[in-house]
Amino acid sequence: MYNSSTQKRITYQWLKSQKSGTLEFAAPQEPGTYEFQMWIQNWKSKAATSNKVVIKWGPVGLKVDVGDADAQEKRRIHIEFTGAPGYRDDTIGIFRAGTTTKLKYQYLNGAKDGNIEIGGIDENELIEVQLWGNSWRKMLAKTQPFIPKNGPRLR
Repeated sequence: MYNSSTQKRITYQWLKSQKSGTLEFAAPQEPGTYEFQMWIQNWKSKAATSNKVVIKWGPVGLKVDVGDADAQEKRRIHIEFTGAPGYRDDTIGIFRAGTTTKLKYQYLNGAKDGNIEIGGIDENELIEVQLWGNSWRKMLAKTQPFIPKNGPRLR
């Protein structure tokens, strides 16, 4: 299997002199356009190419609700997410606005949709919520920056 835009080989299987049969491949973990190619004579000549296969993520959504301050002026951030890819290491985190500085985060453990809560957030810090896919490889969604004591409030 090849990434069509980079022509980089993703994975392969040897045919072991078989003239026909069925092969099974795991779907790529990154969105993109892929194709299957069959090569002969130890990668010297391409014998066939498949139609393009498109892998997509999304649409991804985040809804945020800020809870009341506790005695230490910390807030709980309630996050509803939809459209996560569903990998074990997809993550939602609270970040300093405009940076990749993680303040707190939580792994989604394969969930594609759901609700999480992250607590202990300084109510006066400018933050944003970010959803990252597949072990911090790609940011899929983020909120507009906000100060927790000023909202957003959905409840």
